Amino acid sequence: MEDIKNLKDYYEKDVFVGIQKPKIVSQMGLNLYHYTSPDGLMGIVKSKNLFATRSDCLNDTRECEDVYDMYKQALDILEREDVFYQKFRNIEPNKESVFCWNNGETLKAKKVSNCITYIVSFSSDEDSISMWNYYVKNNNYEGYNIGIEMEDFSFHNKKEVYSAQFYEVIYNKWGKIDFFKRLLQDINKYYQNENDYHIAKAIIQYNLNKYKYIFKNEHFAHEKEIRLVIELDEKLKPFEIKYKQKDQFVIPYIEFPIETFGEIIQVTIGPLIKNEKAKQLIEEFLRNNNLFNVAVISSSVPVRY
Repeated sequence: MEDIKNLKDYYEKDVFVGIQKPKIVSQMGLNLYHYTSPDGLMGIVKSKNLFATRSDCLNDTRECEDVYDMYKQALDILEREDVFYQKFRNIEPNKESVFCWNNGETLKAKKVSNCITYIVSFSSDEDSISMWNYYVKNNNYEGYNIGIEMEDFSFHNKKEVYSAQFYEVIYNKWGKIDFFKRLLQDINKYYQNENDYHIAKAIIQYNLNKYKYIFKNEHFAHEKEIRLVIELDEKLKPFEIKYKQKDQFVIPYIEFPIETFGEIIQVTIGPLIKNEKAKQLIEEFLRNNNLFNVAVISSSVPVRY
């Protein structure tokens, strides 16, 4: 990082280029698998959209909290060696984000102070018993997964309106702690005086806000999750906010077009649904919704009941 002379340089490079990048998924030809219910399958096939749930309404009750736990544990370790790090103890994630886009000549950026985030979850595992278990109802497997082949999605930000990116979720506890240790040590390296505190705070909050949707508790590692993270400027409302009922909750979501990043190539029927008629009906349903080249297969997970 020879071109970085101070924290301002560090912040600008982190925002525009990424100094410690999360693993962005944009590989053309990569297959992602979206596990869903029968109603979810029907809605997605009919609309050709995926339904992105608002981040505070996901299944994990500690969603977005893991990142702050890892940050505090990194501080605990560093503070034993240097009291310098104590000044950053009270910095927390907030609702800010930075939208970056390419105007054809240069990279542009805009800070969004009131960002709302929606998430679509995928797995890299096309036939996971752990994922199928989320769709057990009355002792029967009632789930499907939709295989989507990705097209190029390396930089899909619609200027200042919204930002959308695929990330590979990070589960390993010590990897997450080491990330924040390296970040804080870099800040220490370029910190010149107390006038730099506000820049250091901006760097830390930028990373807390970015990684709160990418860090997840290691108990969920079996999901092998890849996330589509869609950040919206709440004031501009680029998508219609819709609502669905789930258990006793009314859940906000947006619809995001599949054609933006790929195409449906496969539908897998969950375990125990071995009836050939079920397969034929799914094939018919797909054809009637203008999806003609989609493979329909059954899960190979060997469960009896």
